[in-house]
Amino acid sequence: MNQRYHRGKLILIISTLCFCLLTAYAFGKFERSFFEMELEKSQEELKKAAELEAKFVQNRYETMILSLEALAENMEGRSISQKDEILMQVSLLAEVGYFNYVGISSQEGDIIDSAGQTANIRERGYFQEAMTGETVISDVMESRVRGGEPIQVIAVPIMANGTPRGIVFGILNIDSMDQIMEGETGSDIDIQIIDSQGNYILRKQSGSGPPGNRNAWDEFKKYEFIEGSKEEIRANIEEEKAGTLMFRLESEEKFGYYMPLGLRSYYICSIANGETLRQWQKQVNAEASSMMLKMTAAFLTLGIGLYLYSKKVQEELRRSHAEAVSSEEMMSIAIGESDQVVFEYNIQTGILRKKAGGSSLLFSESSAELDPETVLSKGVLAEESVPLFQDLFETIKTEENVEGILKVKEQNNVRWYRIIMKNIYDENHDLLNTVGIADDVTEKKVQEELLRMGEKEKKALQKQAERDGLTQLYNAAAVKSKVKEILEYTNPGSDCHLFVLLDLDYFKQINDTFGHQYGDQVIKEVADILKKTFRRDDILGRLGGDEFVLFLLHVPGFQVMEPILENLCRQLHKTYTKDGKSVTISASLGIACAPDQGNTFSELYSKSDQALYEVKARFKNGYKLYEG
Repeated sequence: MNQRYHRGKLILIISTLCFCLLTAYAFGKFERSFFEMELEKSQEELKKAAELEAKFVQNRYETMILSLEALAENMEGRSISQKDEILMQVSLLAEVGYFNYVGISSQEGDIIDSAGQTANIRERGYFQEAMTGETVISDVMESRVRGGEPIQVIAVPIMANGTPRGIVFGILNIDSMDQIMEGETGSDIDIQIIDSQGNYILRKQSGSGPPGNRNAWDEFKKYEFIEGSKEEIRANIEEEKAGTLMFRLESEEKFGYYMPLGLRSYYICSIANGETLRQWQKQVNAEASSMMLKMTAAFLTLGIGLYLYSKKVQEELRRSHAEAVSSEEMMSIAIGESDQVVFEYNIQTGILRKKAGGSSLLFSESSAELDPETVLSKGVLAEESVPLFQDLFETIKTEENVEGILKVKEQNNVRWYRIIMKNIYDENHDLLNTVGIADDVTEKKVQEELLRMGEKEKKALQKQAERDGLTQLYNAAAVKSKVKEILEYTNPGSDCHLFVLLDLDYFKQINDTFGHQYGDQVIKEVADILKKTFRRDDILGRLGGDEFVLFLLHVPGFQVMEPILENLCRQLHKTYTKDGKSVTISASLGIACAPDQGNTFSELYSKSDQALYEVKARFKNGYKLYEG
């Protein structure tokens, strides 16, 4: 007896040691896998942040180029000697655009900028490149006029009869770029944009201000790379590849993602601090360690309890186990559900036997023995439920539990039954019995279907209530509601909004000549031009037919917006040709200022409509501000 006790004690000690070693191994593997998984997830978020910021920056540069192109078109046929007029134009663009300075040069390189300064830029690379007829976005350079401060230049040619006659250029101060380009990434992610020489164009820092280095390659000298290297990053940039990096800067561990910006040879990089990830890992490790200790204690307790357990009790439990488990499982299923049929299924013989419950289409006879094929032969199962019914009785042969919902036909009605089957095993995992229930869930199924259909209709109604079906601009009701809401919070004397009523000239001829389907495509094209021209926060709507309304928020004033309105009129002045027939359309705009000329939708609409009428009556293809 004593020898047997010591043998059991030794087995318990060995089992406990094995358990602890396996648990420690599993814990270590879990720690590594968890960190790698979280790192991969964080890098994917950085990739999305870089892509989002890249799209934002591309749109911002496109907007700046469009504003310079509009100014260049206005300068056609004008001489740089007209200093006062040119100074007014460039000062206006510098005030409302994103540039720190705006300038215009002659064909010889003589310039005047928005600060009134003059110089000659004939030897500048961006001037020479723009004079070939190309739009130029420069790398970071030092300004010769403004004390060597780092700048970037965007230049477009002034064309006359297909020949460059000078350039229009905008100057961006690199130190203020992070304020100009706010982007849409999270506050815990640093965004960096570098030019082809590694000079920083944009550095948005989530923490303290940016370091003193203005060049990425100089900055990399301070990094202790954990993943990637300076040489690898340079090689990837030369081949226009994306990549990841991980480095340590002083006591901080950081990781990032870099990719081509899609603009010149510029690159964008998003960087996050790894400290948050490490803290989360420590917290998970602490919880896992605590769980491991508890599991070890539980294992020891269980082992000691089993060791001390009486053999006589074990034998008694073994004899009664089969009957007790089967009865308890059946009673648990029957009591836990309502309106059910309880049945047994013998996997070896394939016989079904109803044990308890009311009448059912599947088990119509209280004690009859039948098999699954007999149930199918009754023809009560819907055709689409037959494969599932067969699969349930096939799968229960290898699985412990199966469940499925069957569709049953009852004359002209349909009912739904949930079938649940469970295998009951003894302590040696030998199959004792298979029990199941058939539960009528018709009412619940119908309610779920009605609820699902209701949610679809609700979403469809919400979308229909706000958006115009053809253009996806706001419809008339939504425009009125949103304009009213904004006007309620507009401060007289400080806020200025433009209410623009837009009507297409000669649009009826499009429908009469080419048909209404063609006309719908023209309306969609107009809507796309409006979306590209104005900001995302501006309210753009279609009142019906070829009438649109634009509510431009927080503008400096009507005069400032004139170049944009002129450019819009040029874009909408188009000729459409089909089957040898041509129709030319244009746009007429009537404009009112809020809140000075009205603080309700009806007042602004009435006054802008009067201005629109004057445009239509006089010359069309233009715009006019209400005067009254």
